[in-house]
Amino acid sequence: MYRTLMILAALAAGPLPADERIERLMETPWRLAAGDGAQARGVPILRVGNDPSCDFTASTATNGLQQAIDAAAGDANGGAETEIRLANTGQYANRRFFINDLADQTLRLVGGFVNCGSATPGGARTVLDRGTAPWGPVLLIDAVAGLENVFLENLELRGGDGSAGGGIEIRNNNFVIATDVHTTQNSASSGGGIAVSDSSDGTQTLLWLLGDSDVT
Repeated sequence: MYRTLMILAALAAGPLPADERIERLMETPWRLAAGDGAQARGVPILRVGNDPSCDFTASTATNGLQQAIDAAAGDANGGAETEIRLANTGQYANRRFFINDLADQTLRLVGGFVNCGSATPGGARTVLDRGTAPWGPVLLIDAVAGLENVFLENLELRGGDGSAGGGIEIRNNNFVIATDVHTTQNSASSGGGIAVSDSSDGTQTLLWLLGDSDVT
């Protein structure tokens, strides 16, 4: 559904970014390159799941995805891009997840890997389900001081319940590009599936939904 859908939500003052910046943000090199595109670009890769090849274990007892996000915030790459790959061997239910909670960071969060040894996504979307976790959105992308980019790919977010954004809440000064991201069965007072918030301080908050992304 919505195969070539592009929704642009810009809720702030100031000019749109330069065309070349938009083009760079929309790149998905791992789809275009043979083999492992992220490694070819020199981007650090963290693998999350529940098999021997994973860097972080996602299970009923361990929140490997949040551990990977926190590690990316403090790794040697600093605010530059880190890619986190989610294998469907992991368990991502009864959790909430927070980006930019510890430090401003550029992050690529890619689901759909059959296991942590896979170089490219080849399975179903990875499901992030709030379930019995505390009240709030499944994924909170917190406000940042300087402009940050967040890429979300091959994910399904469900079961969130918040005041703003049940599936995803995007706060000030983030550029978010979601490709093949499905948000469903979420609720909130404002933005049941996705909410884009901005503090009207002259910076921009931007969301693009691409590919088979949808909100139901």
